[in-house]
Amino acid sequence: MMFVEKGARFGPDDAHYLLLPQPPIDDYLPQGAEHFFNTAEELIGFFLNFPPPVQGRGLWVTRALSPDGDTEEDLQRIAQLVAQASRKNLLLYICDPVSTDESDLVGWECAQRSPRKSEQLVYCAPRAEPHLGHPWWDCLIKS
Repeated sequence: MMFVEKGARFGPDDAHYLLLPQPPIDDYLPQGAEHFFNTAEELIGFFLNFPPPVQGRGLWVTRALSPDGDTEEDLQRIAQLVAQASRKNLLLYICDPVSTDESDLVGWECAQRSPRKSEQLVYCAPRAEPHLGHPWWDCLIKS
């Protein structure tokens, strides 16, 4: 899962993207390593180095804030990410935060944006404890 925040910069190089290590990718990362990416190309290039079973789950990009009030730069950055993922035929979800009553953790409403855009949403609800190798969310197709 990758994290992107409106106008925010992360790490020593003021990168736009930050990797949040969690299953299944944390098994392939050095312990304690931090990963920051300045461009969509860097982020996707890094992701494509994972084994096919990891890539098959898709790249899930979570946003710190709701898309309400996005700047033109925010919209362009997401559009570039989607375009780059589509060129690579990469499964990509963009996830916006949603409040929940079940937990202090945020929920996510995710939309598939690549390789094809889907109108079907995936809702990821927080849970109280880690389960089945994933730390905090259960994701289901929203009906």
